Amino acid sequence: RLKDNEIPFIGFNGAHGTGEKTKDRRLSFANKRALALWRLREALDPDQEGGSQIALPPDPELRSDLSAPTYEVTQRGILIESKEKLRERLGRSTGKGDACAMAHSEGDAAVRRNIGGRGSNAGRHSMPTHSTVGYMNMKKRRR
Repeated sequence: RLKDNEIPFIGFNGAHGTGEKTKDRRLSFANKRALALWRLREALDPDQEGGSQIALPPDPELRSDLSAPTYEVTQRGILIESKEKLRERLGRSTGKGDACAMAHSEGDAAVRRNIGGRGSNAGRHSMPTHSTVGYMNMKKRRR
């Protein structure tokens, strides 16, 4: 729907590989999902120099979503518990936590691309004044 409405976005595929490492450069990541959750974990660390870089809203479900996944270190790197196992263990999806981790993960890239901003590339990524959503739009494209 974002693409149909010419709204700028950055896609996120958690299964993609990554060549990045942890802040201490000791461990790599099995996939982009592990990288995103680990980077958010690092950003929330209050013991880092200058304290935590970010603050989260006081939402118990978000806190639960972010603290629930377990991880293991494999030959491929840090591997986060699968969403299926996590959903089975918790009895629900961790949607809020996933959205938070993905937004944080792609935030710097969005700033670099100036999505929705007013800088030199603002014309290229300006926000539309309307959106076309719903079933009628889908019917029009089928004709």
